[in-house]
Amino acid sequence: MAILHVIHNQFKDPREEFFKCQNQMPTYKSPRHAAFLGSLLIERNMISTKYQSTADGVVGKEDLESRKSLKSTRLIYNLALFSALGGFFFGYDTGAASSAISIVREEFHLEDVWHQGLIAAAMAASWLVCIPGGISADLFGRRPVILAASIAYVTGAAVSGFAESPQSLLVGRVILGVGIGLASSTVTMYIGEMAPTNSRGKLVCLNGLLLSLGRVIGALVAVMFRSDEVSGWRYMLGLATIPGLVQFVGFLFLPESPRWLISKGRLEDAKQVLSSYRNTEMAAEEFKFIIKSLKVYENEDKVSLVRKILYDPNVRKALTIGCLLQISQQLSGINIVMYYSNSIMQMSGFINPYVVTWLSVAITSINFVFTAVSIVTVDKAGRRKLVLASLAGVTLSLLLLSLSFVAIDSQSPLVTSFSGKVDTCSQARVCKECVNNVYCGFCKVGNSTFCLKADPHLSLFGSIQSLCSPKSEQKNWSFYWCPSDYGWMAIMALVTYLMFYSPGIGPLPWTINSEIYPTWARSTCNSIATSFNWFFNLLTSFTFLSSVSVIDKQGTFGIYAALSFIGLVTFYLFLPETKGISLDSTEDVFDSRSNQPSEINRAVIKPESIQYVKIKGIDVSGEDDE
Repeated sequence: MAILHVIHNQFKDPREEFFKCQNQMPTYKSPRHAAFLGSLLIERNMISTKYQSTADGVVGKEDLESRKSLKSTRLIYNLALFSALGGFFFGYDTGAASSAISIVREEFHLEDVWHQGLIAAAMAASWLVCIPGGISADLFGRRPVILAASIAYVTGAAVSGFAESPQSLLVGRVILGVGIGLASSTVTMYIGEMAPTNSRGKLVCLNGLLLSLGRVIGALVAVMFRSDEVSGWRYMLGLATIPGLVQFVGFLFLPESPRWLISKGRLEDAKQVLSSYRNTEMAAEEFKFIIKSLKVYENEDKVSLVRKILYDPNVRKALTIGCLLQISQQLSGINIVMYYSNSIMQMSGFINPYVVTWLSVAITSINFVFTAVSIVTVDKAGRRKLVLASLAGVTLSLLLLSLSFVAIDSQSPLVTSFSGKVDTCSQARVCKECVNNVYCGFCKVGNSTFCLKADPHLSLFGSIQSLCSPKSEQKNWSFYWCPSDYGWMAIMALVTYLMFYSPGIGPLPWTINSEIYPTWARSTCNSIATSFNWFFNLLTSFTFLSSVSVIDKQGTFGIYAALSFIGLVTFYLFLPETKGISLDSTEDVFDSRSNQPSEINRAVIKPESIQYVKIKGIDVSGEDDE
């Protein structure tokens, strides 16, 4: 009733005069009666048709569109959240697996080769399935591939949690890696294709945020179950089934990407999806734009598609930038910095293993908090600025970390005592020489210091000799590090590194790769770039200890600083901005024939700059159209 009163007051001519003449101002007995009267007035052209009648009364079209827009926003955030659980998989595995496998090593009495193999198995499997995953996403759709990733992750986590031998645990790790690889090659692409232009950046960055949250949760779970020497590692690995099950159930109710549907000729299905996740006008415009921009290659095999990617100069440039971004993310040293975080804590005087473990949770929490910064800033500051600022800060932080190790080594303690057993460890004269040998550790008992062979199963906690065994309470054991007054420098460098890495070069390679390729090449190009990420992840993991033994820690981190600086210069010269550009126009930013393609495209497609005008005329077929 109130709505009709407002309408009546706003439109006094000619309706008020009409009612006065008729002396029949309407009375409203119910909302349904009001709706009927409203529809009658509309039918007789007595009020503007920008209002519509509903069972609850007369509602403006703008209000209806606003309601639909709000609903669409909720739907797209739910979709992004369920999709980003794919990033959570990898983060959780990073946070929990290293602790779990350390316990497994003791239970199954594993050598170094098995220990490294169990950690590397998941990464290797992820790398190997990236490109097949991209091909599958083109053939069968994005949604089935993500569902398959959920199944693989749940299966792998369950097999790992119930493993009764190193061999069965290895099988579980491989299956788990398949799930992580499929998710990493598909999830960000799916979110990017479903997201509206003005919020695409933060929605894709949600994957990076959940990845860092997974690290925090994984580290917390490791702390909770570390004291359980019998079944603790099973809980750490087995609880990973929960996010996989949640994602699988969620994706049973989520749609396929409209761009994939259009590429397969399923236009009505694509319209239905777009109308659910956009308001009416945006859905219609986006549908038309996808149709115009999509290049559908029928009856072509995958080899010819790769050839077309390499022969298309714009796509080739985009793929080169996408691969370099993923390579730069790994060569910025994130896995190595996280790997060394416990040692850095110990260098600063935190000796108790459980205290160090809790501090590692704090470090992963810093990673999470500053990854959230990218959610807030990516669609405001833009991708390019965040990447460049991030790499600049990462470069300086790695230099500071390298210098901190120089300072730490400058006061390396002397080895003052001899244990009586002659081996490679007993030849060391100072702590630096001792810990640079991957089989030795530095031990201090009272005022005496020793260089002793580490326990092969508990190398972080003690020696094989009873003098400094893991169960000894009277010792200070140092493995990979030396006690120093300069440990605070390393902690400061570590925190600064994460503050710069987390909002930029951490999540943004995934965001940019999800949006710089045309639809016909997006899945293949994204999977190729992802495979480079996993390959260099493996490469840095396997070469780090060798690098440390040859050029020391300071030299190794100095190299990573140099590589990060090279990435900074490269992206300063060649990385375009994709903020605010329609997903189907981003390939144009690599078109050398346009002087300022990105600015032109942004001016055209920014949602806030679009105005819709109804024009009546004659279309190309000669018929009347609006």
